[in-house]
Amino acid sequence: PPEQLGKPLNTLENDEYEPALSPDGLTMVFVRGKPGGGADLYLSNRTAQGWTEPEAIDAINSDADELGPEFTRDGKGLYFYSDREGSLGGYDIWIVRRSDTGWGEPEHLGLSINSPFNDYGPALAPDGKRLYFASNRPRAGEPTPETPPASWPATIRESFQNRPYDIYSAPIGERGVGESRLVPELSSAFSEGAPAVSPSGDFIYLASDRPGGEGGFDLYRARIVGDEYFPIEHLGDGVNTESNELDPTLGMGGFGLVFSSDRDQGAGRRYDLYRTESREVYREVEMLAARMTWGELLRLVLPWLLLLALL
Repeated sequence: PPEQLGKPLNTLENDEYEPALSPDGLTMVFVRGKPGGGADLYLSNRTAQGWTEPEAIDAINSDADELGPEFTRDGKGLYFYSDREGSLGGYDIWIVRRSDTGWGEPEHLGLSINSPFNDYGPALAPDGKRLYFASNRPRAGEPTPETPPASWPATIRESFQNRPYDIYSAPIGERGVGESRLVPELSSAFSEGAPAVSPSGDFIYLASDRPGGEGGFDLYRARIVGDEYFPIEHLGDGVNTESNELDPTLGMGGFGLVFSSDRDQGAGRRYDLYRTESREVYREVEMLAARMTWGELLRLVLPWLLLLALL
């Protein structure tokens, strides 16, 4: 069962959500505050005594909103989304890099990723060669909608009032980020957003309000084999509740899951950070192995071998 992370990460007066773990698992960046009302990025480090008191990343935060952090594969940079000056309209995805002297100047990812609509939730594949994100832009052939103000602008939560979100992906090469495309296997007539790829690249997690869940937004995942996405699976009532579960991020080689939820928050409906661990064995290994390359098989088996060595 998920456990609330507690202090100092969660507070009584604020919303905490959209966590991101560094590749080594020793740093967490998350969002504190509501979009449109002062949403900023905060950083905490894991120590032997627990997580340190979160500190606002003043070098990145601005008078606008900064949300949805995602570490680069080397841990020396952050993707995030913001409505800061330079955005195309709505919220756009940016990247900022860190050197020995501190954080640099954020860079806009450009027209291949961003649109005049809300583009949010950047998520990297473990090899750093593909970027996933969510957008409420109209699909090809759809009319351009009018989007009224929402109480949760720029995150999937606003789709209760506005147009649904879909999952997009784009390749990343030596020349930068390529053209983004809709991922129809991960999108539906309802909202899908907040993607996160497991450290070994074998699963993509996301949040959705599609029918068949526990209520509100629930967490789902789909297995990835090569360029193929298996059917989306509900994470079950061990994680999901009648409240909203969103913003998954993976650690511990894919066995640890951190997410946000407004469960057990009373009338205030604040979001806090929660954590759970997976203790499952995937049953369809033989079928999957027949479709995998040696590299994919190694990425699948290696975490289990490391876990057995630790035991």
